[in-house]
Amino acid sequence: IHGATCEPDRPHPTGARRCIPSEDRAKGANEWNRYRVEANDGVIKLAVNGKVVSGVSKCSPRKGYLALESEGSECRFRNIKIKELPSTNPKREEVAEPHVGFRSIFSGLDLTGWKPEAADGWEASGGILRSAGKGGLTRKFEDDSSEVLFDWKVPAKAEGAYKVTVGGKEVKLTGKPGAWNRATVAGDKPEFTFTPAEGLEIRSVFHRHTK
Repeated sequence: IHGATCEPDRPHPTGARRCIPSEDRAKGANEWNRYRVEANDGVIKLAVNGKVVSGVSKCSPRKGYLALESEGSECRFRNIKIKELPSTNPKREEVAEPHVGFRSIFSGLDLTGWKPEAADGWEASGGILRSAGKGGLTRKFEDDSSEVLFDWKVPAKAEGAYKVTVGGKEVKLTGKPGAWNRATVAGDKPEFTFTPAEGLEIRSVFHRHTK
């Protein structure tokens, strides 16, 4: 979740906000694994096939929503059960805000629904759109007034700015090169274009109608 923080039990060497597992208990490809996740008062524990292997604490936000994720390959889920634990009464600022009305418009696997200007200008894989710097990538909507939310990143040595085009007008975004930045862009035209930039990566693209 963009902006979320925590303290991993065993920090990742790259500084990523994730815990290094104490051991690898996952089964091989095409086999089912049993995961149990317990989140309570800012502490999250993950058990894989009957044993806790990962954990984080001091989570912010402390209350929010669940998300199922596949990192670069097909993944299936079944027999999902959820039990709500007694509330620990988190403060309002410790509760995640839902993105009301937004829906995903990028499958993470291909360019379905998008129109690239150049055949080899964009690549989609592993949940990320990658630009080769050859032409824009456009999405058209049914309604004029809309909002697009997405994460973007340019190479560390690039300028800390990026542009998107909404209804023919350029909108400049600023952020930190080499890091993921989040942007929300609104427009009154039914067309949105990611402008090309070599090394640009985009993920988590969502859209909602505003009228």
